[in-house]
Amino acid sequence: MAAEVIMPKLGMMMEEGTVVLWLRKEGDKVKKGEGILEIMTEKATYEIEAPQDGVLLKILVGENEVQPVGHILGVVGEEDEDISDLLSRAERQKKERKTEAPKKEEVPLKEKEGPSEPGRIKISPVAKRLAKEHGVDLTRIKGSGPEGRVIRADILEAVREKKERPEEGKFLTLTGIKKLTAERMTESFKTAPHFSVSIDVEMENLLDLTKKMAPEVERKFSIHLSLTAVLIKELSGVLRDHPLMNSRFRDGKVELLEDINLNVAMATDEGLLVPVIHKSDRMSLGEIAVTLKDLTSKARSGKLSLENVSGGTFTISNLGMLGVDSFIPIINPPQAAILAVGAMKDRPLVRGGKLTVAPTATLTLVADHRVLDGVLVAKFLKRVKEILENPTILNPETK
Repeated sequence: MAAEVIMPKLGMMMEEGTVVLWLRKEGDKVKKGEGILEIMTEKATYEIEAPQDGVLLKILVGENEVQPVGHILGVVGEEDEDISDLLSRAERQKKERKTEAPKKEEVPLKEKEGPSEPGRIKISPVAKRLAKEHGVDLTRIKGSGPEGRVIRADILEAVREKKERPEEGKFLTLTGIKKLTAERMTESFKTAPHFSVSIDVEMENLLDLTKKMAPEVERKFSIHLSLTAVLIKELSGVLRDHPLMNSRFRDGKVELLEDINLNVAMATDEGLLVPVIHKSDRMSLGEIAVTLKDLTSKARSGKLSLENVSGGTFTISNLGMLGVDSFIPIINPPQAAILAVGAMKDRPLVRGGKLTVAPTATLTLVADHRVLDGVLVAKFLKRVKEILENPTILNPETK
């Protein structure tokens, strides 16, 4: 018996998804549990499996089309099986969606200039050949011949104007993760009143600690210890003592969140992804390093699961490796804040009244003014600076 491939509900807030890519084509044999298409939600891209063994009999939704949760995307069944009932149901869903969708304001089509016969352009054979050779859009030409007929002179004039116009730029259509990121960041910037506070931090002690801890972490966890992992460990501890930083604004209220789930912004070929390290304040340094490596690998290969991208409470974004001294990111909604980490460079500073040079980095915290104010953010950054300049981690298994 044929089975429907439907748009699944992959989260409480999910209402619709986008078909990104069909991994199989109509007529292909498929096995239950085998990936047959990829869909995208606001969180990430997911692979949808075949509901049963059989043949992909029908693809009902094309790539880059958006469909509500529960709608039929395709049908899997036995070869030559009658699936008319399922196709009728899919058609009903399509009609219902059109009925529910808000009607667009109807704008009368502008009458074509030139010939009065609807759907037909009067044109001489010579003009038609010239238009084809030069790629002239005939719907934009006003014929100067008898009864609005397009003639050779009209086409030559259009070609001349086309050459005199400045060259048009190329356009890239935003799809997939890049499109969703653009939409979410636009909405965040429109709704949350952003403000930023920056502070310079001496990184010498943190670097020394990272070098000191690296051999032990590698021995116990078989993984390289990065400075980012150490930053996440220390930052998670500070967030525990500043609950408003670990909150979100929803439905006109501030929700204080119990767990500290740190998003780490990552650039991939598909766009910006922000996987989550859950309960990072309860993890050891080694566990954070392992989790960070695993999430980075999944993000780059497009294998992040729903759990990997859900439930974040605070975001850290690091562009230091690209030489960026400081930057002001956009808050990851509905979170209350995001921390930007700039490049670590040797800079002059004064210690004990003497001029010296030491590695420093600029941290910039961008906050939602509906939840946080300048004093709270400044106090938080001051504490982060104190911790990073005097790191507290003792060993890779410290909780």
